[in-house]
Order: sequence, then C-alpha cells, then structure tokens
Amino acid sequence: MLIENYSTFYFNNSPKRRQEIIKATHISGLKNETINQFMGVMYIDINPWNAHISLFDKGFISPISGLGKLYYKYYLLDSNEVNGEKIYHIGFQPILKRDLVFNGEFWINKSDYSLRKVVLKIAPFVNLNFV
Repeated sequence: MLIENYSTFYFNNSPKRRQEIIKATHISGLKNETINQFMGVMYIDINPWNAHISLFDKGFISPISGLGKLYYKYYLLDSNEVNGEKIYHIGFQPILKRDLVFNGEFWINKSDYSLRKVVLKIAPFVNLNFV
C-alpha cells in the first residue's frame, strides 16, 4: 500500500513553526477503508536534509544530506528559470547496491538551496523483509 500526498510545506526557524497544506492525496494498493484510515495515522515525517531517513525501522541515507555524496551519483538533468529564479533538476542513483539508499530526483533553487520538489524511490535491490 502506498499513500502519496501533494502538499506545500512551510517551515520557520525563529520562532519555530511548521505548517503543511495537503492539496491532494492518492492511495494505491489495498482499497479497504479501515486500513486506509489506519495507515493515515502512521504518517512519516521526512526531512530530506537529515543524514538518515527512517523507514520501516531502517535508516536510509538521504541523497540531499552531507553524507549523500558518499552514497550517490548525481546527474544534472535540466536547469530552468521559474519566476525569475534558477532551478536545477538533479537526478541521483546509488553508487553501491548493498546500501540502504534511494533512486530519484530533486529540484533545488540555485540562490538559497531551497528544495522545490523531491522524488524518493526505494531502490529495487533494498531488502525490507516486510509482509
């Protein structure tokens, strides 16, 4: 089962505040309403800037953290100007298959390094061992 949310996330350091506005939700897999409600409660708060992202009790290395360059190959896929700001579209894939890593891509602002979008896919060779 996979639950995806499309949202806008706001964060402020001083004073510390967070706000997420969910714009759309897509659920694929099981179509049982009770399970869907249960899974909605198991929301995972992911901060891609952290070195490790905890999923299924395993610590995946974030491609955007400082450790990322030790575990990922990066590719510049595109660069665009959006609303007067330079945005880089960067793809990444793991260097070694034995690590707990992702495949995916992200879009980042050139001037302040703010993330515009992140797509993280668990690499197909990662052994999660769950039912």
